[in-house]
Amino acid sequence: MEREEEITPEELDPTITKAEFEKALNELKSKKAYGVDIIPAELLKALDEETKVTLYYLINNIHTTGKIPDDFKKSIMVMLPKKSKSTKCEEYRTLSILTHTSKILIKITLG
Repeated sequence: MEREEEITPEELDPTITKAEFEKALNELKSKKAYGVDIIPAELLKALDEETKVTLYYLINNIHTTGKIPDDFKKSIMVMLPKKSKSTKCEEYRTLSILTHTSKILIKITLG
């Protein structure tokens, strides 16, 4: 494992390509719950080209600088019962709903 100081900025390659962005955007699942920004995936996919470019630069800037907006860090927590008539905490599972815009960044980062 390399130590952090041995990695040069050129090796990190922080730039996101337009193709990576388009792929992540198109892979967003439709008809899914949206996060705190209340923006559905269908709206992001239907953006005009100029707005997509703006979103691309925003995602690229976040990726390059590492400065994550507060909305990207927030999620909506939903408790789902594992079985009917659940009464105890351990009988529930937690679901975290993120913003679709943050999912674009996550898809690109995780590859």
